[in-house]
Amino acid sequence: MGANKSVGKNKTYIIGVAVALIIVILVGFWFFSNRRETYKGVYYPVGSIFGKQEYVFSPEFEILANCFAWALSINKKRVEQNLTSNIGFRDKADCGLNCNFEKVSMSSEGASKACDETYEVPL
Repeated sequence: MGANKSVGKNKTYIIGVAVALIIVILVGFWFFSNRRETYKGVYYPVGSIFGKQEYVFSPEFEILANCFAWALSINKKRVEQNLTSNIGFRDKADCGLNCNFEKVSMSSEGASKACDETYEVPL
């Protein structure tokens, strides 16, 4: 009789551990699947590299292509207004995944330090 009680306690223990493990896995999956990925862009006019102008920051985008489109639209306006340099220097733009620009003092490489991943926008 004593052996049956021991086996019963072991089964209960194993079932309890299995249920707890399943709950932990489900909570982890829910947490990571609900993490929203966002993209933010930074546009660096030529003069901003030398401290003459301010960087231009984008709103948040859910799709990387929308961030690229934002940067390209700024570049197009600057080209139309003749604000881009024609002496070898070019404006630059980056789009980054899950950026936190408040934590980083911006430099020409600030986006790469403030984002999980950074993508250079071909201007």
